[in-house]
Amino acid sequence: MIGLNIKNGALYFNDTLISGSIGDVGLYARPNRDLYFNGEKIASGNINNPVGLYHSQSKIFFDGVEVGSGGGVDPDSEFSPEGYWIPPAQPANPTGKDWTYATIISKYDELMAVEPKLTKHRYNDGNGNAILSTVGNYELYHYVYEPEDYDKTLFLQAGIHGNEKDSRLTLYRMMQILFTLRNTNGYTAWQQIYNRCRLIIIPVVNPYGNDTSGMNIPYKSTQYGINANRNMDFNQQYGLAGAGVGGDVPFDINETRHIRDVVDLYGAENIDYAVDYHDGADIMQHYWINYGVDSPNRTLVNDFVQYLVRTYVPAGVTPIIPECKDNPATGIVMGYFAKSLGVTASTNEWIGGIWGYSFDSAHLTHSLAIRSNMLFIALNNDVKGWQVKESLDADYFHFDYPRAFTRDSIRKDEAGAETIVTDAKIRSRWDTLQAKFPALISKSIVLGVNATGDNVHSYTFGSGATKVLYVGGVMRYGGTHKIDEFAIYQLIEYLCSDYIVNQSSFLQDLRNNYTIIVLPFIDNSATNSAPYTGAGLNNAALSRQRWVIDSGTNKTIPASNEHGTGNYGVQIIKSIIDSNTDLKCIVSGGEITTGYGGNDQTEYTTEFQTHFVVPKNMIFDATDYANHLTVNRDENVVVENTKGFTFADYAYDHFNIPTYFVQLKVSNRWSELSADHGITSDAYLYSNYEAGRRMANIVNLFVN
Repeated sequence: MIGLNIKNGALYFNDTLISGSIGDVGLYARPNRDLYFNGEKIASGNINNPVGLYHSQSKIFFDGVEVGSGGGVDPDSEFSPEGYWIPPAQPANPTGKDWTYATIISKYDELMAVEPKLTKHRYNDGNGNAILSTVGNYELYHYVYEPEDYDKTLFLQAGIHGNEKDSRLTLYRMMQILFTLRNTNGYTAWQQIYNRCRLIIIPVVNPYGNDTSGMNIPYKSTQYGINANRNMDFNQQYGLAGAGVGGDVPFDINETRHIRDVVDLYGAENIDYAVDYHDGADIMQHYWINYGVDSPNRTLVNDFVQYLVRTYVPAGVTPIIPECKDNPATGIVMGYFAKSLGVTASTNEWIGGIWGYSFDSAHLTHSLAIRSNMLFIALNNDVKGWQVKESLDADYFHFDYPRAFTRDSIRKDEAGAETIVTDAKIRSRWDTLQAKFPALISKSIVLGVNATGDNVHSYTFGSGATKVLYVGGVMRYGGTHKIDEFAIYQLIEYLCSDYIVNQSSFLQDLRNNYTIIVLPFIDNSATNSAPYTGAGLNNAALSRQRWVIDSGTNKTIPASNEHGTGNYGVQIIKSIIDSNTDLKCIVSGGEITTGYGGNDQTEYTTEFQTHFVVPKNMIFDATDYANHLTVNRDENVVVENTKGFTFADYAYDHFNIPTYFVQLKVSNRWSELSADHGITSDAYLYSNYEAGRRMANIVNLFVN
């Protein structure tokens, strides 16, 4: 390097250290390219419009113009042609596999003495008391490294399975490199991590397992204990006792609650990439690095795995990498981040089954290449979730990587208790959201009671002049996937987030100018047995038709019997419509026409991916939107009219309120990405992309 430059808090001239003080000295530019002198900003710039004199990759620049080049090690020389960091040969560390939890924490504490920007945080309750491990009374810690001008936030954890010793050892080695070796030849690429990345680190998730070399944590009377990596809330595991049970409920132990609460402390929306480091001691595979199939890192991880195969798998050996993709694993940390939170994430494993556990130089060098490059992938690519990515001239709203539908939103009404979302859970979800944002969301008085005698309420977001209504819940007997009620919940939750709303003109319009009334559900079951025989807002089967067409006016009205005017659901929805005759439109989610035993299926098509059903007398010119979905979203769109026997017909016939029933089947994306996942089409309905489809239709029908 040449000229006057600042590096890691010390002042250099032509590689000569002239001031080793910790503070910032001299004239220099920070990574954001603001110009400073002795710690005081004297000019503003940015990464695309840099100012002042600064050093970058062995070259000297002034106001973005290269003015010289010099010696030193160019960080680029530390990378492969494909752009992956190539670690120098690592020292063997055979004793590292035996480090106790206390030893590991002490080593991180030693790093704090070297790096003042690294801080330690104990897991406490609201009164400052330590929340201890589920077994063993260990204090739980996370560390945060926060440089002044970071533009990435990475969440790193290891040791959720206590017998996976390489994971927490190599994570520590990465931190040791970052804080003590980044100015050493072979490691200077880490200066970019040091300057640009905030790191949130849980060194060991499962301290009891670490100290006993046990994968799981003792749990009730189970033989194998609880597997903490099955206790997260995306498809939380119930069975597979041989691998350790997943717990009675998600976040059933302090170790998994610790992960959840650390994320909540810093905000999922602020995390660019989360990596959960593991080992595969007995697994006969070469690599295991996965991703959420809808996440921005899918192709990046695939490319990296292929690089590892080319670099390390001997010629002529067929690579075994079946888990280097999204899979239906239940309750895992990667799924929690990538699906439940919409945060780009990976499980990253050292596979000892093939590569061994010698902890010699070759082992630890190879492991470091696998582990550390996740940081460089995050650093050098736009992998962040929580991005709407809306163009300024967008005609329609889309959000392709929102949070997926969690276990607590999957309502399949099947026999297994783990698949059912109760009415109480849905009400609690809405009540919790309303309590969190009372200035934005209000709860109605009791509108009536449902089939099981529970009070029915609606919720209202906003107070704009334009009023719309969303109706969820079951419409006819035998409904299968009633998940659209969660789509409207998630949309309202996003509308409460400045971070998301500020990225979309459509969401800004909804927040600023709309009043959104939501009836999450009246009933979520409709059967031919008590107490649900009266359920189903549009039921027309089994001589229990709710709505009829008046022969005199040719308008839809409630049937004049106990199934219509005497039906509690009809009374509730009719009252809402009658009290809000100025509605711009009504949208109702899914499952209005197909998939219902006891209802005639011949009157509607079953071949579609997006199905809009509108009132019998309503003309819906869906040409532009349908063409957009067909051409730009690769969807088969069908628009049909009802036969006149729905609450939509009542709203349109009497008050000219456009009403849309929207039904979705799985998109082509499921099959197009089949090489990158092992998920059934049924399960993919709850994915990030499919959740985004449901929200997009609601928004686009509301605002267009």
